[in-house]
Amino acid sequence: MNDRPLVTFALLAYNQECFIREAVEGAFSQTYSPLEIILSDDHSSDLTFDIMREMTSQYTGPHEVVVNRNDANLGIGGHVNRVMEIARGELIVGAAGDDVSLPDRCEQLIEYWQETGSKLKSIYSDAILVDKIGQAIGFATGPPFIGSLNEMLRHLMPGVKGCTHAWTRDVFTRFGPILPDTVYEDRVIPLRSYLSGGIGYCPKQLVRYRIHESNISRYHLTSKDTILRKSIELQRRHLNVYHNYIRDLTCAHRLGLIDKTNLDRPLATLERYIDLFDDMIRFLEGGYIAKLDLMLKHSTRNPVQVAKWAFYLLCPFIYRWMLSKKIVGWRRA
Repeated sequence: MNDRPLVTFALLAYNQECFIREAVEGAFSQTYSPLEIILSDDHSSDLTFDIMREMTSQYTGPHEVVVNRNDANLGIGGHVNRVMEIARGELIVGAAGDDVSLPDRCEQLIEYWQETGSKLKSIYSDAILVDKIGQAIGFATGPPFIGSLNEMLRHLMPGVKGCTHAWTRDVFTRFGPILPDTVYEDRVIPLRSYLSGGIGYCPKQLVRYRIHESNISRYHLTSKDTILRKSIELQRRHLNVYHNYIRDLTCAHRLGLIDKTNLDRPLATLERYIDLFDDMIRFLEGGYIAKLDLMLKHSTRNPVQVAKWAFYLLCPFIYRWMLSKKIVGWRRA
């Protein structure tokens, strides 16, 4: 059994009673062994946890099943941290309560991981996109984005599809928990993996990713207030990722994974991004005088952003329409 490490299949759910049964069936159907299955509910207000508990009581398969319900709603980042406290596997295969993993998902990921020498710290695959009732509507595919560290930070570690993501235990034992208010954990964990061992892409369709109204990355915009509120929410999520990056880069330097020369420039870049996103939020939230002050502040160092803000003041309806196009629909975040 030495060449078959313990794998943890971690199914995280919150208020997904309409889809959770299929997701749990996907977990129970995994062909890989030894497998630990964690069914974790983030204090749902619907029947999600009851369904998970009922299905576990009826399960007679070969896998060990652990059922967890958080005492309070922790959010995505806090929920991931809690599951990592429970998980015992060397590789953690993440899953959401509205998606369905194909039976050979864990088997294929372990095979790929071992073929690459078990050195990669993150692995992801392709996915089949399905609608609310489970009918296929497309595919999510593509290898990881490869560029300089600065480019990858600017684009929030693009490429990794969170619905298919698996990672090794040591990206948490070495770096610690992620920030509890993190929403885009699939943008945070890949940086840790990139710094400590690498990211791998398994070009196989192993997950049925469900597209529906409640996806984290989908917005339905009906008014100007909703557009601005969702835009501010998106900027805050990005800010959270940048704060995670600063902490993890500093930790990587302390662990000897990067030297100070390769640390200073990314940190300076992230500080600029944080300053800009803070100001973007202040601009959307502030009054007319605050907006003018921010335009003056950025007039020399970021004239492109100033031009966008000026366009907002002159043509607010068109600006909001353009803004909505950036935050509507399914995103690979």
